Amino acid sequence: MTSAADLFLMEKLDELDKINLPAIMLEHMHMVMTWKEAKHEIPYWYLLNLVFDHFKVPLGKRCIEGLARGRSQVADVLEQQATLKREVTDLTKILSDKEVEITRLKSELQKTISRGPGTSEGHEQVLQALRDENTMLLKTNASLSEEIKSLNKQLIQSHESANERMLLLMRTLNPPPPPS
Repeated sequence: MTSAADLFLMEKLDELDKINLPAIMLEHMHMVMTWKEAKHEIPYWYLLNLVFDHFKVPLGKRCIEGLARGRSQVADVLEQQATLKREVTDLTKILSDKEVEITRLKSELQKTISRGPGTSEGHEQVLQALRDENTMLLKTNASLSEEIKSLNKQLIQSHESANERMLLLMRTLNPPPPPS
């Protein structure tokens, strides 16, 4: 069975058009390696071995000189992908936990707002102490207000008395002229 891509490739080859053979090979290798039901080896293995041997790429063994780790880049990418998936899973869990905490805090805040100020037992005691202090301060304020009024009356009386004495003294020192 041929695919549309195979037919397209055959048409291009028949027309003698230029094709990107490395890209086609890579796509074919990727399809074969990712096909779940496939039990095939990697395609083009003989050609790839020739290329790897030419460029002295170590395959399947640890490189003693430390030039390569003996693993393919695909294995590295898959390992990095697995690591990133774990990190995403961990961060998703942390985000979920934070969202639950935010929801809990919003609920607690809403309850506090709906209860209104000073409705809990601890707040009630503080509120009563403030009310008692306010009552005492109001009484002290009223007492001080009366005392100030009293002192103002005394001050006015002493000023009036001083003014009368001053007038008497001025009359004594400057007698009025005799009537003519």
